[in-house]
Amino acid sequence: NKMAGPSKRSWNSLITLSGCIVPKEQLANTPTVEDDGEESGSDDDEDGDMQWLDMNEIDDANAGVSVAAPKRLSNKLVHVMDKSGRIHRVKGRFPLDDPWWDFSVECRQSGGNMLFTTGYPEYRLNENPSKDLIFLFLKACNVKEDFRKAFHDALQTEPQLQGTQLNFQNLGEVLEQYGSINETNEAVSRDMLGSIQYEVAGEEVTRALLAPMFLRYGPKLLPKRFYSLLKVEEDKPDKLKILEEVT
Repeated sequence: NKMAGPSKRSWNSLITLSGCIVPKEQLANTPTVEDDGEESGSDDDEDGDMQWLDMNEIDDANAGVSVAAPKRLSNKLVHVMDKSGRIHRVKGRFPLDDPWWDFSVECRQSGGNMLFTTGYPEYRLNENPSKDLIFLFLKACNVKEDFRKAFHDALQTEPQLQGTQLNFQNLGEVLEQYGSINETNEAVSRDMLGSIQYEVAGEEVTRALLAPMFLRYGPKLLPKRFYSLLKVEEDKPDKLKILEEVT
């Protein structure tokens, strides 16, 4: 006789999942863990929001003070591509969920095929991004399509840019090189750099480059405050520097 599967409250051993979140529009034609029909899993988050609070907030919660998790820590279903390219359905809290953020997080599996996070993600900015990922980032920064195309073409045709291995660390420098070619490119480069500086996706990456250790451990140490601290005001860079030093 076929044995009954484990109950919804039965958990297998813990695993560490490393990978990145895949945008929904890119999920087609990818090797995915089979859907078990279990869409929510919110009832399985045994500790609720409590595990995402700081000690002072836990005291407040015990005293009856409302300490609802901020929107960026809402419990949500995402699709994660692991290092082998396999896609997993994961329920958890991810303050950063764009595909250029690599992370590791401890998970456990229910009776189905969905994974549930049990800890806090450790983030790293993708250090070896594809060109497609860089241009997806530029699109998220609301860089104009014509400007993205002109920059893309220049990477292939301009001798001083040919062979450049784009990454998030050198993107600003490469854009400045592109802008030095002629006045038209200079205007395009200035506009693109401005978009990166002022759009949310660009601000996040810029701050992350300044504080990689805080990016990695901040979600574990200060889960509810991590994102607001990462987005510290531009005129207060020392605040982020101090956080990096003490992390």
